Amino acid sequence: MKTKRFLRIDELCKITGLSKGGIYKQIREERFPQPIKITERSSGWADNEIEEWIQSKALSNSNGSSESSTKERSNKGELE
Repeated sequence: MKTKRFLRIDELCKITGLSKGGIYKQIREERFPQPIKITERSSGWADNEIEEWIQSKALSNSNGSSESSTKERSNKGELE
C-alpha cells in the first residue's frame, strides 16, 4: 500500500483508540510505527503503516493471542 498522507497524533488517537501516552509508550517499546519528521517542528505517521499495524493487531486477536495475554495477566492477579 502506498502512503497517501501523514496522520497527526490526535487523529491517531481517534483511529486506534489509544491515548497519546499509550501511543508513545508503544513506540518506546517498538510495538508501534515510528513517527516521520514532516518539518522541523512537526511529525506524522504514514497512513499505510498505521493501517498495516491495525491489520496486524486484528490478525493477532483473531488468532487468540489477546486471550492468552488476558489469561496471563489474570493469573498474575493483574485483572481483579
